Amino acid sequence: LLASNLKLISDGALVLGIGLVTKAIATKTVAVYADVAATAANVKASKEKVIADAAEAAAAVKTAQAQIANSQATLQ
Repeated sequence: LLASNLKLISDGALVLGIGLVTKAIATKTVAVYADVAATAANVKASKEKVIADAAEAAAAVKTAQAQIANSQATLQ
């Protein structure tokens, strides 16, 4: 009887332990997915900023070129 009860307790503890480990793995997996999603969002935002900065720089270059052309036309 004692051996049977100990076996039952042992089996219960094993099931509980497996359940806790499974829960910990699931929790960590969700956290990792959240980190990956946040990183992807940051990369996207950074890429969009670089594109916007490049467009702004290109516009500044065109403005400068127009000013140079106007200056050259005035000097002639």
